[in-house]
Amino acid sequence: MKRGNETRKAKNRILGLVLALAMVVTLLPGSLLTGILARGEEGTTSEAKNVFVAVGTLPGANWNPKTTGNEDNTFTSTDNKTYSISYNLEANKEYQFKVLQDPDAKGWNLGWNVEGYVKSSDGNTIIKTDKPVKLTLSLDATDTAKKVTVKTEAIKSLVFDSQPAQVVAGKDVALDTTATYYDGTETDKGTAVTVSYSLPDTVKNASISSDGKLAVEKSYDGDSITVIAAYGDYTQKVTIPVVAKTYNVTIYFYAQDFDATKSDIYFFDKDGNKNAVASLTDTEKDESNRITWAKGTIKLPFNNLGIIARTVAGTWDKGQDKDRIFTIP
Repeated sequence: MKRGNETRKAKNRILGLVLALAMVVTLLPGSLLTGILARGEEGTTSEAKNVFVAVGTLPGANWNPKTTGNEDNTFTSTDNKTYSISYNLEANKEYQFKVLQDPDAKGWNLGWNVEGYVKSSDGNTIIKTDKPVKLTLSLDATDTAKKVTVKTEAIKSLVFDSQPAQVVAGKDVALDTTATYYDGTETDKGTAVTVSYSLPDTVKNASISSDGKLAVEKSYDGDSITVIAAYGDYTQKVTIPVVAKTYNVTIYFYAQDFDATKSDIYFFDKDGNKNAVASLTDTEKDESNRITWAKGTIKLPFNNLGIIARTVAGTWDKGQDKDRIFTIP
């Protein structure tokens, strides 16, 4: 997965990456998973269209430099001159992104500059939040300097620690009944609160119990479900993917040059826009090879896996392995 014009180089030598699925598949360090995403042609001599797309880890965004699949990440304009897009960012998170012009024709070659923010080694703009904020990116299409203006403002929000990543049709899942509430002022540090849930009247074939369990019937029609979380007079929509099937993935990771338990594994759907991150908080001794693997588990709703090991959990800026592709049978 390309994140700039230069090929990424891992900063550290990664000796092993192993996937263990429902049937344990053992791949020794000499048999690393391999795969390269098709990247297509980049750059043409034709004039660029005024189509601007944000790619990266912003909510709902992905790293695919195309307009297809990025409709929600395409800037809008009312005068064909000033373009903008807004995102609601969560508290205490790091986001990385690029703004590309006419990516279908130019690929990664026509990026716009977001000034005033730290850049990663790949040239990605990095934004770190300490509270929920509304991020607005805007630009003037006639600006020859190609500058993107950034505006952030505090917003009201409920922040959850452990909301389910998905719910399987025909089963139930526990919703997070505790949250941190931010009142939308710049100085607010957040307050721990208890929340309740309800479903919109239009939702059929699903229910929420009094103790906060969401049940979705097999007959539910849709690939996601929206519930309403409430604290006092404030309500907030929470959307949870509904999947017909999940895959239990166990990942083993070993590195000689750094502590692999402080790393993480970034998964992306090779055929779509979904992604997920597995922490490596467990360990397992391998007596035969005289090493200790860092270990993590995760449930994924997709089986065509793109896999990237990141040296430091939660950031791309400290080095990462190359993309590896694996399909669960």
